[in-house]
Amino acid sequence: MNGVFSRGTDKGLNAIKTAYLKQGYLDLKMTVETKFDESAGVANYHIVVEEGKPYQMGEILIKNASEDEEKRIRGKWQMAQGAVFNVEYVKGFIKKMFDDRSGRTPRVRLQPDRVKQIANVLFTF
Repeated sequence: MNGVFSRGTDKGLNAIKTAYLKQGYLDLKMTVETKFDESAGVANYHIVVEEGKPYQMGEILIKNASEDEEKRIRGKWQMAQGAVFNVEYVKGFIKKMFDDRSGRTPRVRLQPDRVKQIANVLFTF
């Protein structure tokens, strides 16, 4: 029972985190306090979310790519510069573009700029 309960709790916390990351809150901090009432068999959770400021999409940066690889990435990328930065979009893009293993797979890194509140996406081949 405890294992199932823990997985459900983790799934719920991950859903909260994902919802904030989709809205550009890359500096998100979550604190979870748990209080157990063993006599009642109840656990109460107090979740504190410090979202920070939302980030916007910066630039796509591509290093060591062939001309075709760069064109392919830039041609398929849909998150516009200045749009709310969506981490889930980036994850989905990587999965769709590179999971088939038909070509070289780049390393992908986010480069958040806390001063400008933008996040660049760096593809390195």
